[in-house]
Amino acid sequence: MLQKTVHKYIQLRGNVYHFRWRIPADLRQAFGVMELTCSLHTRDCLLARVRAGRLITIVVRIRGVRQAYLLREVEADEYVSELKQLWKNVCFMARKKEKLIRTGLITCGDLEFDYGGDFEKELEAVAKAKEMGLLPITVESKPSPVASKMMFSELFDGFLADKTDEAKRLLEGKKKPLSEKEQGNHRRNFKTLIDCMGGDVPISTITREVLKDTILTSSLLPKRNLKEYKGVSVADLLELEIPDEHRVAPKTALEVRKTAQGMFAYAVEEGLLDSSPARDMKLKLDSTRTFAPYTSGEVRLILDSSFKENKLWKKWLPTLAAYTGARRGELVQLRKQDIKFNSDSSRDYILITDKAGSVKTDNGVRQVPLHPVLKEMGFLGFVESVKTTRLFDELDPQAVTKWFSTYREGLGIERFDDFENRKVFHSFRHTFITQSLNVNPIHHVQQVVGHEKTFMGTTSRYNHRQSLGAVLGVVDAVVYEKASEAQ
Repeated sequence: MLQKTVHKYIQLRGNVYHFRWRIPADLRQAFGVMELTCSLHTRDCLLARVRAGRLITIVVRIRGVRQAYLLREVEADEYVSELKQLWKNVCFMARKKEKLIRTGLITCGDLEFDYGGDFEKELEAVAKAKEMGLLPITVESKPSPVASKMMFSELFDGFLADKTDEAKRLLEGKKKPLSEKEQGNHRRNFKTLIDCMGGDVPISTITREVLKDTILTSSLLPKRNLKEYKGVSVADLLELEIPDEHRVAPKTALEVRKTAQGMFAYAVEEGLLDSSPARDMKLKLDSTRTFAPYTSGEVRLILDSSFKENKLWKKWLPTLAAYTGARRGELVQLRKQDIKFNSDSSRDYILITDKAGSVKTDNGVRQVPLHPVLKEMGFLGFVESVKTTRLFDELDPQAVTKWFSTYREGLGIERFDDFENRKVFHSFRHTFITQSLNVNPIHHVQQVVGHEKTFMGTTSRYNHRQSLGAVLGVVDAVVYEKASEAQ
């Protein structure tokens, strides 16, 4: 059976989306099953996400109360009581009987076909039900074998071959073949699409949402002829604050969209797809788009999940970014000696210094008070246990970007917000600053995050660096609610 995971809890089985949750080992005996699955009755990815939303919300609540119990924040009887109620709710929404969960299930109307995950047998059962008149002929059909296996690069090759076949185009009365220049433009645009997608993928997995995110991503890249960006991966480029004058022109992204629209129009014409995900796609392409902050719930989801990782840098870097507002590169190059104690304020702090590596500006050299949460989570103990000069040894910053991009998507957090601003690792910095500015003077925040002090005019010459004790509120104001509190 063909399966494609498009979200942590959503899978494409054949041509129908399903909800699937693998239940944690310690809960399987209580629930009586290893996993919960149910059909979402749709081929549309966006509609599947909407329909799965309530189920995902309850799963998150189960994970939250489980985490609270493991941290001894709730008593055992309260934990059991809430688990029972949440499990009852999730079974009701999934239309499942408690302690009777079946996998590999196809549901059509009121009929269910379950052959333990044997998709071919389940499809045969659906076909027989149609022959008997129990189901309408239009109910779920098997996807095109060619479309389900064809890669994006293969579609491009077919598209380009079609556009350059002079005899075929003359016979069918179409426009003249593409010129060498036009072919070169399409190849360049296709490479941009592939790079922004993270590699070649089956065309059956490219939804309208995925394609739009890809094209929007291309609009955030720098011009190809600028030396400082050569050899830098797309994932790393998205972490950079690229000046507007260095970015590609909006028309470049429109050309990328044009290539995508041509490719998918060809796919529809050839019967590979029923409809084009690029059709009538509108894009907001202006220079005001920037990084988006995460919501408190999204930060909590990321931190609760990443802190369970075995690799120490995956455990600590997102947490440090969220509670310090420091840049990725500044955190990766931290040394043991950069974690210090200030006797005047009786507070530990992190020294961001150009002696450890590069900092963006002169203001980047600064002291960042250690957030109480970092101390509670054992950061100082981690620092003490490190045997190398650097906390994360010789970790490559690009490895962080590549891992985090995939990790964020696996948690179901979209790359762009409603205003088409991107959510990446650097968004932790925006989240930290946004929260702190709500209750702190701007010049205090600027000092802690390493920005140039602005909006002070001539007065700035008389305003010197504040003591560590004076800016404690910048970090202490940053609070991310726990999953159980967010409900």
